[in-house]
Amino acid sequence: MKNENTVTADNEWLKRCEDFEQSVLKYKSVRFSRFVSPHDLAVFKLRFKPSPFIHILAFGGASDCERVQIGFFPDFLEPDERAFPISPILLTGVSGLSHRDILGSVLGLGIKREMTGDIFVDGDKAVIMSDSQVRDFLLYHLKTVGRKKVEVSLCPEEVSLSLEHAFQIVRCVVASARLDAVVGAAANLSRSEAQDSILGGNVSVNFVQTADTSKKLCVGDVISVRHHGRFVLENICGETKKGRLAVELKKYI
Repeated sequence: MKNENTVTADNEWLKRCEDFEQSVLKYKSVRFSRFVSPHDLAVFKLRFKPSPFIHILAFGGASDCERVQIGFFPDFLEPDERAFPISPILLTGVSGLSHRDILGSVLGLGIKREMTGDIFVDGDKAVIMSDSQVRDFLLYHLKTVGRKKVEVSLCPEEVSLSLEHAFQIVRCVVASARLDAVVGAAANLSRSEAQDSILGGNVSVNFVQTADTSKKLCVGDVISVRHHGRFVLENICGETKKGRLAVELKKYI
């Protein structure tokens, strides 16, 4: 079950969405949220029912982003990704540094998490999706990550639009497509440990927490297991000779 804090946060988030909608209807202009988490986006899709006079578009700066801004457009405007106040920032000289290192340095400057979206790290380069409001602040103040000096500049559009998250393919055999079976295989847990983790509130499917150990998963579902990472059920390859299922998972790395 969801804890009380999560329920309260979800309700407050939906109230802000209602405020965005009312502002668009009143002033006939576009409104954008800050960057929201995958969980908030999932709650929005499940529970928010927009007015027929509003168009909705979620975008994070590139096609593969998890953290996105939500745009509320009046019905006479076509939703456009180019309208979003997102400025990709390019870092060079980050070899050996992680997503966590970069995020920690950004937050250490006093920038709230909602002002930055996804961070893509590829070898010696990284891209931070930033709200345009903090773009110049980052360009001027982000000089080091950890103890390493980095170069900071605006990211060329052709680079930002081609970004993708990195995955590791995990192939395994499970008893069934039940959540507890897949979580056990993905996180290298026994069936009982997987069930305890699910019942303990440590597992989400498509970014919504669930306590249903027998929930049947489908291709494309995203499974998040606290302390073990996030996985996408990429493919159900079929039954083995012993009647078990061969599956392919993509693990975020």
